[in-house]
Amino acid sequence: CTGNILQNSTTIGPFISGGTYTYTFTVEDEFGCSFEKDVVINVDCPCSLDLTSAPETDEQTICLGQPIIDITYEAGGNATDVTVTGLPTGLTTQFIGGILTISGVATETGTFNYSVTTVGCDFNITLEGSITINPQPEIIEITQPIEFCTSSTTTYEFDLTSVEENLVTNPEDYNITYYTSQANAE
Repeated sequence: CTGNILQNSTTIGPFISGGTYTYTFTVEDEFGCSFEKDVVINVDCPCSLDLTSAPETDEQTICLGQPIIDITYEAGGNATDVTVTGLPTGLTTQFIGGILTISGVATETGTFNYSVTTVGCDFNITLEGSITINPQPEIIEITQPIEFCTSSTTTYEFDLTSVEENLVTNPEDYNITYYTSQANAE
């Protein structure tokens, strides 16, 4: 909000928040006569709503059981609160001091388009985001040894997420790379 300049260059403000402010002005002339007048100023601070967490935190894709990266928004001006709709179960919201934080671990899969809307404004602002929760990948258990022979540098792909034994009898003959998740492998 900005201050208002009155006649004779009297400046009032700046105003930190919207509301009604009363100022009393006293004018005295050269003869000692004075006049007092209350001036009422109604200040309307437009609302604001901004994503303050890292870019793209409002568009996340994770696996079930993983926590989201916290998403934060800042509401300003006349905004007294925010409403959040469309989040998956397991995520929580907290609004303190004009800062909204969305965090937690979702307990359901799917794509969830959510919205954050200011409360208390003449014209409320809505921002949208999306959180996709993918199911955990299936674990294919290897129950028997895998035997193969090759004399070239052929690439073989296996799901080794459940293997807890030695993979080969002569490990020095092989270069084995594994990833803890599909996302890391891509």
